[in-house]
Amino acid sequence: MSRTRFPKRTVQRFAYDPVLLDGGRALFSASLKRGALLYAYAGRDTAEPLASPHLGWWRFTSFNSPAACVGDRLYAVTWRDRLYEADASGGRRGLRSVPLTAPDGRTLRSPSEPAAGPGHLFVGGKEAVAGVVDGEVRWVAPTNLWSNTPVPLGSDRVLFLSRSKDGTTARLHCADADTGRRHP
Repeated sequence: MSRTRFPKRTVQRFAYDPVLLDGGRALFSASLKRGALLYAYAGRDTAEPLASPHLGWWRFTSFNSPAACVGDRLYAVTWRDRLYEADASGGRRGLRSVPLTAPDGRTLRSPSEPAAGPGHLFVGGKEAVAGVVDGEVRWVAPTNLWSNTPVPLGSDRVLFLSRSKDGTTARLHCADADTGRRHP
């Protein structure tokens, strides 16, 4: 067992609890400040900052959920129902809007809290769930639920709920992370 110290100012400044990431990293984020801090903590007495991207501009509203991190990409959903990404590797600066339409033409409306999995980001929204890889929506699956937070299962599966069109039957789906195809 070991203990790592994070700067007191960081812990007090960010409203959401830190998210532990792969590679011995921790992500702190704050919606009203529209910012995030990425720290390396593995094997260290004191955590070291890796990146501090700004996840918003003055003309955008604040983010409505904690940021999510997949590899070196940070994602956040705004109150204006948009998904944004920022590079946390220190390379390209700035914020980029992620188009919410899949290659087959299905669109994710009103995205909610993102859920990060290894190599994938999953976002539930109004009556659909979407899989995002490298800043692009790969698939959108209808769910007939107002909001739905998917649950990543390892690197190749995701769980999400759906309801029948008449609203009488609820289903739990295990789907492929790359394609969104549901498994029996």
